[in-house]
Amino acid sequence: MKKKLGIWTIILITPFLLDFGFHSTPKLAMRTNMFFKGHIKIAITSPIIEDQVDNNAFEKYLTQEKAKCYSFKNLSNPENKDFIIWRHGKMRYYANYLNNYIRIIKNV
Repeated sequence: MKKKLGIWTIILITPFLLDFGFHSTPKLAMRTNMFFKGHIKIAITSPIIEDQVDNNAFEKYLTQEKAKCYSFKNLSNPENKDFIIWRHGKMRYYANYLNNYIRIIKNV
């Protein structure tokens, strides 16, 4: 009985720990997003930089939403290159492609 309880505890707690670990920094959130969208090599090997151009261009929206823009360096496809990262709480970050939010940002 105790063995089954231990196994169920591990099964229930592991997804929460993995989710927290994959979203604990902005760069890990970006890499996780790219990894699960099928761009494994990019997610593992490409360097990430903070995108000052987009941060300055969308400053009003980004400060309102507590977000920043980051980019994968040396990628030719702009759709996969630029990301917007939101901070939720103290140590949770979520990433999505910046191109998906351009229309929303320009309306602010």
